[in-house]
Amino acid sequence: MRCIYTKLIFILLLFLLSCNSSASTKKSSELTVINVYDGDTIELSNGEKLRYLGIDTPELHKKEGDEWIDIKEPYAKEAYEFNKTLVLGKTIKIIFDREKRDRYGRLLGYVFVDNIFVNEALLKEGLAFINILEPNDAYKERLKKAFIDAYFNNKNLFSKKIDHKNIYKYVGQIGWYEGKIRNIIIGEKRVEILTDHLIVESSKRTIKRINPSIGDYIYAYGQLERRKGRFLIKVKKSSHIFIEKN
Repeated sequence: MRCIYTKLIFILLLFLLSCNSSASTKKSSELTVINVYDGDTIELSNGEKLRYLGIDTPELHKKEGDEWIDIKEPYAKEAYEFNKTLVLGKTIKIIFDREKRDRYGRLLGYVFVDNIFVNEALLKEGLAFINILEPNDAYKERLKKAFIDAYFNNKNLFSKKIDHKNIYKYVGQIGWYEGKIRNIIIGEKRVEILTDHLIVESSKRTIKRINPSIGDYIYAYGQLERRKGRFLIKVKKSSHIFIEKN
């Protein structure tokens, strides 16, 4: 009887090992890049489009109706050229996270080429915003470190800061603000995040994706306004806010 149990356990272990092995092979893939659309989207040799996980680069184009128009946000071209230099015509390793595709059907992944973590490299150069959206957080800490380093070294996208000591001078300008969250006011369509120096305002959908809490530290990018005697930054995208949990 003991012999039968031993055999059953051995067979079960083999089955579990084979399952783990097949699961791990599904987590990565190697393909060649045949086209680069912008700083964070590429086309692969199998015809698939791939969107980089964990980052968001400035837009080169915007779709209006059935047409694409050039908008060329600040550092969009630099991000595109940097990405193209790293990956175009090269065989890359793609590592997938929990969600393999986005709502547009594009693959989602982390890209490695010639021992370079491309998503991280774009952040380090200040050519991308950090954009970690759950449940895809496999490289969260590594990307967070790249963002913090680029931010405090004033790299490219992170070179314009709003100094709260001279806040009047920055009204009408676009830049970064950082501070501690003191309160969160949820309205019908908008959310106001109150800090020591100003209000960060965005849509409920945007704020829901980043899940801030009172006491967290916020980094916000947007245009500074003065409304009814209050200073306010309007944030358009979830990637323009980073929350450091308390």
